[in-house]
Amino acid sequence: ELQDGGEWVSESRDGDELDLICRRETWEAVQAVDRPLVIRKAGPGDAADAFSVQMDAARWLASRGLRQWDAYLADTGKFERLNANWIEAGEMWVAELAGEIAGVFRLAAADAWTNESWSDTSAGERYVSRLAVRRAFAGRSLGLRMLRRAELLALAAGATAVRLDCVADHPVLRDYYERASYAPCGEVDAHGSRLARFERRFIP
Repeated sequence: ELQDGGEWVSESRDGDELDLICRRETWEAVQAVDRPLVIRKAGPGDAADAFSVQMDAARWLASRGLRQWDAYLADTGKFERLNANWIEAGEMWVAELAGEIAGVFRLAAADAWTNESWSDTSAGERYVSRLAVRRAFAGRSLGLRMLRRAELLALAAGATAVRLDCVADHPVLRDYYERASYAPCGEVDAHGSRLARFERRFIP
């Protein structure tokens, strides 16, 4: 059973800003929006499209003055190879709308990357990263829906918690994760940025 107060977050665009609306609604109601949405494990044939979503996110973050994904712009080839490796390892997932990849996320156990920002990793956690929505599909709650799917996948794998992070100086993102029932777990300097960490634990 997932720990949940019944609150969900809906994203919509107001200019270039995210308007975060906290409301009570069921998982079925969230699914009812854009019902053709398919969230599936990425395959080798998805590599280019999945990476283009990440690059879209990196450029958008940079345009907002946020540095979390600057490494994508500094060394695109490196992250393109990492993307292919993550797909090969079965860790990348894509959200598909009408046959087009609209969003991506990575769900994985602790590794060298997460160990830099989390010092207390164990086999019980799963880590969400690369959570991104193509800007053309913003405002459809895709980020939340991918996050909820990641939680279900983690739970099915026997995990006790899902963890993630974001740049610490972005109050909108921090509020987004807290409204999605993620508890703040402090800040840390890692990967060239000051990161805010979040965790959602499952009820035993």
